[in-house]
Amino acid sequence: MSQQTGGRLANALYGLMSGLDATDRELIKRFFDSKFKVRVPLTDSGASATAAPAQTFFTNDLGATLRVTAAKLLSPVTIAPGATHNVTFTVDKVDADGSNSATIATYTSDVAGGTATADKPKELTVTGGTSTVAAVASGWSLRAACSKGASGNLISDGTAPSWIEVTLDWDV
Repeated sequence: MSQQTGGRLANALYGLMSGLDATDRELIKRFFDSKFKVRVPLTDSGASATAAPAQTFFTNDLGATLRVTAAKLLSPVTIAPGATHNVTFTVDKVDADGSNSATIATYTSDVAGGTATADKPKELTVTGGTSTVAAVASGWSLRAACSKGASGNLISDGTAPSWIEVTLDWDV
C-alpha cells in the first residue's frame, strides 16, 4: 500500500471513528486488537511409526491478511528427543488451489528440539516472524502434519490426540 493510499485510509477511519461514541470506538479497537486461536488434533492411534498426514484446519475467509504469532503443541504423552527416532510437527499455509505453500511453524523432537512433556505446551518455532512467511492472506489455509523418522515416537496415547494450537493476529 502506498503512503498516499495509507494516509487516505487513515483519514477515512478517523472520520468514521470520530462519529462514534466511546463505547463503539472501544468495541472496534478490541476487535482489531483481538487474536484468534485455532486448534487441530493430530493422532497416530497409539502406533509409534504412524505419521499424521497434512490436514487443513483453518481457512482465512475474513477478507484480510492475518499473521501467525505463535504455535504450540500439547501432547498427552511425553515425546522424548531422539537422533533418528523422532517426530516433526509442521504447520504450513497453502493457497486456495493448493499450488503454493510455505512452512510457518515446526518442532522436531531431536536433541536440538528437546522434549515435549506430556500435558505441557511446547512452543513450535514460527518461521519468518515479521516477514511475509507468517502472513496468511485471505483465501489461504493452514494445515498441520506430523512426520516420523525411523520408528518415531508416540504422539497420542491411543485415546487422546496431540493438539496444535495456532495464534493469529490481524496483519495491520
